[in-house]
Amino acid sequence: MAFLEIGGAITTANMETNVVAELLDAADIALVPADWSDQLVLTEHLSSLFLTQVSENVNLAPVFDDLLDAEGTEIYCKPIHWYGRVDHTATFATLTLAAQRRDEIAIGYRRKRHEAALGNEVLINPPKSAEFVLNEGDALIVLASHER
Repeated sequence: MAFLEIGGAITTANMETNVVAELLDAADIALVPADWSDQLVLTEHLSSLFLTQVSENVNLAPVFDDLLDAEGTEIYCKPIHWYGRVDHTATFATLTLAAQRRDEIAIGYRRKRHEAALGNEVLINPPKSAEFVLNEGDALIVLASHER
């Protein structure tokens, strides 16, 4: 598969980046290595979740329109050192304020696990009181209209 070749090239070049693969058919999930679990989008599953949300609350339609528009707001995993000091503890409230200063909305935290086979731990909408020890390789998940 092409994304395995890309992943191998990035590893060989010792580059720090994220690669996200889109699967159109959930039946293909068996072809994906276990350590790619947090870098995978199942299109049909995601579409059904959007439709369910909009059917429950029509006011969410403009939000999803913006998120799904090529020119709209996007979801990014940005290096945690942009929001706080590595090896220090911060609450999600503190990280949220740091994101706001950058015109972003913090929606989650991605914790890098040392055992690659386990993949990364992704926490969406943690309590504002949740405390995180900021480690190199961790990321803040944000909504932003820019990548910087």
